[in-house]
Amino acid sequence: MNNPYSPPGTEVADGPPRPPRGSRLKAVVIGCLVDTIGTTLFVIASSFAISVALALGGMPTESIARTLADSPAYQLFSFVAGMSFTVLGGFVAARIANYLEYRTALWVGFIGLVLGELMFSTSPDPAAPLWTRIMGDLLIMPAALFGANLKVKRYGKGH
Repeated sequence: MNNPYSPPGTEVADGPPRPPRGSRLKAVVIGCLVDTIGTTLFVIASSFAISVALALGGMPTESIARTLADSPAYQLFSFVAGMSFTVLGGFVAARIANYLEYRTALWVGFIGLVLGELMFSTSPDPAAPLWTRIMGDLLIMPAALFGANLKVKRYGKGH
């Protein structure tokens, strides 16, 4: 017989536990470091590898730096790499914070924009052409937001 005072026969399972909220300040700092340091190291390593290949191909060492600076293909490659690290920085920041993911990633993009403008304006001989500066300024914040979107799609929204 059914006893109205007994618990239901179906087991109730809670969902998986959510990771705790993280510090947004820590998330933004680490996201910015991932973006800035990752971009810098990648561009240095790729420039070195391409320079070695050009030198082994017989190009004089004096003209390698100018060749890279004048190469639209290399500039596009560096630009895409930089934007990729901005996406990664936005993702990392959103993952660490685990709440207000888009706002957190937006800070990563904004700080990257400010740092990029500071570096460009203080450089005595900016090697990057103007189109990369303009495109970078327009796309850095959407790139960071895209990183947060990847986090939300992969892990869900935080609290």
